[in-house]
Amino acid sequence: MTEALKDHHHYWVTGINPEPWAIGSPYRRGSKSLGISPNGKLKAYQEALADEFAQQNAHGQAHEGSLKVTFYFWRSSAHGNVADATNLQKATEDGLQGVLYANDRRNLHVSSVIMEQQPSTSPHILIVVEPFDRALYDDIITPEVHEVPKWAGSNWVEPEEELF
Repeated sequence: MTEALKDHHHYWVTGINPEPWAIGSPYRRGSKSLGISPNGKLKAYQEALADEFAQQNAHGQAHEGSLKVTFYFWRSSAHGNVADATNLQKATEDGLQGVLYANDRRNLHVSSVIMEQQPSTSPHILIVVEPFDRALYDDIITPEVHEVPKWAGSNWVEPEEELF
């Protein structure tokens, strides 16, 4: 683990307007199958995020190990719709994979806060990364799981084939 991470180092990414995760456009692949093209705006945001982060953090080493990551978003809504925290987090976390952390599967505690989102907001993102301390969660009691029939008390009938 790097010394910066031990000191609860803050990573600033400035000048980039946070963009929410969004699906791309469907297209036909042959006569019977469809594909989804990447969302161009999302891809451009994630590339800009990775480039900006790499420029500001010349050490260039992605953190290993279990992490706690918190995103604070200031987003201008002047050229787009108002976004929700979940989709801002997903787009940003995916964009920093391989740059800030080796793999986002190691981010065991991830949270987001939209600090401001107005047409006049000056866009930026504050990212706080800390080692994930499992000991802080040792006192959480795991509830007992009791088997309950699916849709108990209803007349729900399971479909014969998979719907999705």
